Amino acid sequence: MEFEITNRTKERIERGNVRRILEKAARVIKLPHDAVISVVFLDSKDMLALNKKYRKKDEATDVLAFPLTKS
Repeated sequence: MEFEITNRTKERIERGNVRRILEKAARVIKLPHDAVISVVFLDSKDMLALNKKYRKKDEATDVLAFPLTKS
């Protein structure tokens, strides 16, 4: 299992805690061992821009999720 954790905020992120949470979630939902989970922490301005671009909503949101499947 591969975890990509990116912090684009000014806040300190405890990567170890995030990784443990992701590992537990991956076990619970039985993700395959070759899965990759990417998490990006953004500030409100960047989240607003992404929400506007992908969901056409002019407001910030807590979570955006994008599935990635093999083609």
